[in-house]
Parts: sequence; structure tokens; C-alpha cells
Amino acid sequence: MSAEVDIKMDVPNLFGVLFDSEIEVLSDLGDDAVVLAGDIWQGWLYEPLRKGVPYPEEQKGTSGAAWAWEMMSPNEEGKNVRGIEIINNAEIKAHSAVKLNGEPYSQAGVGSYYAGYVTRRGSHEPEADVVVRKIKETLIPDAVTALLRQILYNAGRDRVIMDLEPNRFSDIDEWVDTSLEL
Repeated sequence: MSAEVDIKMDVPNLFGVLFDSEIEVLSDLGDDAVVLAGDIWQGWLYEPLRKGVPYPEEQKGTSGAAWAWEMMSPNEEGKNVRGIEIINNAEIKAHSAVKLNGEPYSQAGVGSYYAGYVTRRGSHEPEADVVVRKIKETLIPDAVTALLRQILYNAGRDRVIMDLEPNRFSDIDEWVDTSLEL
């Protein structure tokens, strides 16, 4: 299971259109959330898989490095929904550890997401839930204030929705680079 946080808002009065200054607030929130997640996701002790079998080096640090964010586009979640998605899609890596008898361990689960299951020793709360809670407590209030400030600042501007649908293939070349370099 991957760890995922959706921070979204329904903005029907804005027709799902955000100006650059408003998008910048969401972008800053995404950057700050990834930094905060990385700060929280520190100090892991890697216990051996089995007695005498160390934790695979290739797996160490992969979930901490996997924190990222993406901007949600209109129509992904609903016509007027905008926001960001903070994700951790760390995958189980193939490893080279062998059993005491010299046989390789099963590679079952390789490629599966696991960050949503990571828990610190002595805790029953997944660490991803700790990250979500800290984002809500420390970043969201200021981001909401900044976003509302930008929306009010832009209140007099027209929010225009444009659907670009070329009716000829040649129209695509005007706004999409279709050239190939070999």
C-alpha cells in the first residue's frame, strides 16, 4: 500500500480556474509537505530479516526518498476540484540476501508499495499517518490563509475557462511540439 495524502478543495465559484499566484501557494505547500515528510521519515533502525541475514542495503532509505507531490488538475476528482496530492510510492526492491542454507529468498512482493505499512517499533500508528497529521497541524492552516489571501487579491480578475480541442491534426502543431529528434 502506498502512502497518499490528498489536499483538495472544491472551488465552484472559481470554476476550477486558479491564477499563477494561487497555484504557487499550492506548489509551495507541496514542496513544504515533502520536506516535512522527509524530516519525519528519519532515524530508522533496520533489523535483520532473519538471524544472520542483514536488512538488504538496496532497500534502505527507499521510502524516505520516495516522498513527492503532484498538482491535481481540474476534472481529475471533479469539475471544480483543485489541489495537490502528496504521495509515497516506495516499492519493495529485489534483494540479494540468501538463507542460511545458501538458497535465495523469495522475491515475492517485489514492486509492491509498502510505505503505508511502515510503523516505528512500539507504535501502532503507521508513520504515514504521523506525516498526514503533522501536515494538517503545521502546514495546512498557513496554506489556507495564503490561498484565501491570493483568491481575494485576484477577485476582480476574470477566470476564463478554455477548452482547446483541435479539429484538424495540423492545429496540434500550434500548441504542442510534435517534432522528434533522433
